[in-house]
Amino acid sequence: CTNTSTIVLSSGAEKLARSLAEELLEIEALPLNSKGAILGGYSDAAIPNAISEALDRALEIPGAKDISLQERGSSRVQEAQGLHFLLPTVIHCSDREHPLAQSEYPFPMVTLVECPEDELEPWLGNTLALTLISEQEELLRELQKSPKVSTLRHGPVPTTTNRWESPHIGNLFELLRLDIKNSGDMP
Repeated sequence: CTNTSTIVLSSGAEKLARSLAEELLEIEALPLNSKGAILGGYSDAAIPNAISEALDRALEIPGAKDISLQERGSSRVQEAQGLHFLLPTVIHCSDREHPLAQSEYPFPMVTLVECPEDELEPWLGNTLALTLISEQEELLRELQKSPKVSTLRHGPVPTTTNRWESPHIGNLFELLRLDIKNSGDMP
């Protein structure tokens, strides 16, 4: 998984959410062959519309707001040359128990929430990949031992940094090639 779907901070989540939303406002739906295109499009409008509607339903629950919508003032779904796009969406959860605080939606959607470091591990749900940027050695040890965290990165490591020999991240043929190479049967 290379998508950052939740950013947890000990403080300042709303301020960072606003800054991030402002930064992402420049991203627009463009035809896929455009030089500046960075969003993936859907040929079926029902997919981005269903995602957007699910977000809207969740946002009806108090404790979360779509900062991007406040900044952009328009729908998060756009069309370009027959494709349908989700525009970047930044959600701030003032309530860490809000359903969106630990939800994963396809890029380009991210949620920011606050949680004290000493309450992070108990609060976490099952987490495929977690990047910890903290100097707290106790927290690092706690997360390294946690059965809830599948992959833990420590420090400012990009989410795209992976061990490609892992079958989940790479593919079967790369794994088989590594196994053959390691066994000495490959020239």
